[in-house]
Amino acid sequence: MFGSRYRFCSSIVVFVLCMAGAVAQPPAAPAEPLTVEEAVAFALRNNPTVTVATQDVRIAEVAVASARAEGRPTVTVASTSTYNPSPASITIPGSGGGPDRTINLSDSFSSGIQVTGSQPVWPPSRWRAPVNAAQAQVGAQGTTLSRTRQQIAYQVRQAYYQLLSARQLQEVADDAVRVAEGQLTLAKNTFEAGTAPRLDVVQATAALESARVDQLRAQNGSDLAAAALAVQLGLPAGAEVRLAPQATLPPAPEAIDPLVQAALAQRTELTELNFRRTQLRANMELIKLQSRPIANVQVNYGDALIGSGGLSGSQSLTLALSVAMAVYNGGKTKADLEGARLQLEQLDTRARQVELGITLEVRQAVLNLQNALAQLTAAQRQLDAANEALDIAQVRYDFGEGIFLEVEQARLRQTQARTALTQARFQANLADAQLAYALGTPVVPPATPTTPAPAPAAGQ
Repeated sequence: MFGSRYRFCSSIVVFVLCMAGAVAQPPAAPAEPLTVEEAVAFALRNNPTVTVATQDVRIAEVAVASARAEGRPTVTVASTSTYNPSPASITIPGSGGGPDRTINLSDSFSSGIQVTGSQPVWPPSRWRAPVNAAQAQVGAQGTTLSRTRQQIAYQVRQAYYQLLSARQLQEVADDAVRVAEGQLTLAKNTFEAGTAPRLDVVQATAALESARVDQLRAQNGSDLAAAALAVQLGLPAGAEVRLAPQATLPPAPEAIDPLVQAALAQRTELTELNFRRTQLRANMELIKLQSRPIANVQVNYGDALIGSGGLSGSQSLTLALSVAMAVYNGGKTKADLEGARLQLEQLDTRARQVELGITLEVRQAVLNLQNALAQLTAAQRQLDAANEALDIAQVRYDFGEGIFLEVEQARLRQTQARTALTQARFQANLADAQLAYALGTPVVPPATPTTPAPAPAAGQ
């Protein structure tokens, strides 16, 4: 019997541990290649930073319920019971000069119950101000959650474009190695045929080794960027993440002034400051209560029983109204109100500081995007010219009119042009993400994936 019970308990423990391990496991990496917006949605569902900010909102909501409870009645119940098994007696004095009367008891028992109810009745701000402050805290935490989503979206976009650029640079480095290997083979063949000097072979070998060094650097950069994106998605650093090809480039920005006005209307920092003002005003209401009367109504009911046979008992009911007021507190109320007023002024100053910062961030983001798009256009023209120069140099070398150094220099300029184009594309994408962040563009939380309904059983 004990053995079966032990095995049953062991099975329960193992099951609980397995379930706990399943809950603690990180989310699975997406199976399909991700676009940048899909990566943002995945991160908003799985990044722990968003989860913590969401929990802060829920904690603030619970605090509102606690604050509301402060203005409601409180009821306490206390009960006492005593029992003495030793024989006891009760002596009752005689009346009219007669003898005392003694009653012998086989035991001694007494019990009592006390019920106390209390309700604050004045002033109303005593329970209204804490509720207002708690609701303002909910709003402030909500703006923090919105800003956290925007930060995660920006960080994911930055990491996504960084990985996309790193993999494109890796492709450039891989192509450079393949071309250098072909050039070395060509140089060896022409040297063995007696149509090229040994210097071409040495130069081709040096070019190949240089390309391999660049390939190793590009591979390391790609691995680091992949790890950074995985962590932003809420995955382990070694998780494999595949990216979908980028279809479009960011559009040119609009005029700066309308964008600045849009940012001032959307940025959550200013909204949070408004909630902080509401909190301070609620706290000022509580400070004023330090010098005002506070009234409470209290009801007490008691019932006591003495003796196992119910020989005696008593009941009581009292209703009390208590009023308390601090007539002197050393100037604490005045000092606290002055401190709260100064904090309100500080919030106004901080709001002005935030507004100036927003205008600067938006202007910088617009200028960076305009410059990045201009560099992207120039980099594309540079690559077109480098491709044409390489074709000409290769044809001249094939017909014996040019030297290997011309081909190698043209190939190096082509690699540099491809690298510049990749970097310019990354800067344009990054500047576009910075502009969205500076504008405070709202990030809609993704819908929680629903579990598909089970397929109906056969015959249904």
